[in-house]
Amino acid sequence: MTTRRQFAVNILAAFLVAGTLFGQEFWEKKQYLTWTNEEITRLTTNSPWAKELKVTAGGQDVKLMLTWLTAMPIKQAFLKERMDEGGVLADSAKEIMADKEDYYAIGVTGIPKDLAKELTEGWLKIPGKPDIQPAKGDFQDRGRSVDLMILFPRANPITVADKEVDVVLKFSGNDVTTKFPLNEMVFNGKLEL
Repeated sequence: MTTRRQFAVNILAAFLVAGTLFGQEFWEKKQYLTWTNEEITRLTTNSPWAKELKVTAGGQDVKLMLTWLTAMPIKQAFLKERMDEGGVLADSAKEIMADKEDYYAIGVTGIPKDLAKELTEGWLKIPGKPDIQPAKGDFQDRGRSVDLMILFPRANPITVADKEVDVVLKFSGNDVTTKFPLNEMVFNGKLEL
């Protein structure tokens, strides 16, 4: 191969590698123990597993946060936030990181107390499949607001082939929907929900 041709091949390879690396998100490139506080905030507020939901109900406009709490990147982010300065994983923390779970857990945070009374239903909607109804929910009082964790059974698992899943919440008789594209929720080659 001529020197020019080899040089061109090397430049092209460098661009391809750089493009691949620059196109990846930090959670794909870095080990979770090295994530920064800013990266964790982004992952838990604006990522494939966490989205803002705007709700108008009871005469008020509110921004809520929906988060797939059982998705591995979210579990890693929460664990990283709570780790000791030395970075030692406790045995109980290792259990949290377990892959096998019976439920999908979705957190809804920032619900004003008066609006929480207006939340009457929630379910997962997948095109072409029956809706997934919740197994249970748990409200946590946060002073002026309430956080909600909803557990959905994994009896009929959601797959990447389903393309998207909608989280639907009913406030004051109105459905409020947030779409989650499933192809964006793949982490380390596996769909994480």
